[in-house]
Amino acid sequence: MGDICVDPDGARQAGAAISANTADSRARVETQFDEAAPAAQANEGWKTGPALVDFAYIRKRDILSCLDELDSIGQKIIETITVRVRVDQSYATSLDRVGKAVDAMSE
Repeated sequence: MGDICVDPDGARQAGAAISANTADSRARVETQFDEAAPAAQANEGWKTGPALVDFAYIRKRDILSCLDELDSIGQKIIETITVRVRVDQSYATSLDRVGKAVDAMSE
C-alpha cells in the first residue's frame, strides 16, 4: 500500500474539473427539463399527462441527486489531497527538526 503515489496538483485539478463539469451538467439538465413547459405551450399537439410530468420530475430529481453526489466526490478529492500535503509537509518539518537536533547533539 505504501507504493501508491498521487500527484497533489493533478488530483486537485481533477477534483476541480469534476465540480466544474457537474455545475455545467446541472445547468444543462435544468434547462432541458424546464423547456418542456414552453414547448407544450407553443405546440398544441404536445400532450403530456400527469404520469409523464411525474416521470420527468422524478428523472430530473434523480439526475440532480447524482450530480450532487459527483460534486461531493470532487470536493472530497480536493480536501483529501490538501490534508495529505499538509500532513506530509508537517512530517517533513518534524524529520528536519529531529535531524538538526541529532546533528547538534553530535557536535
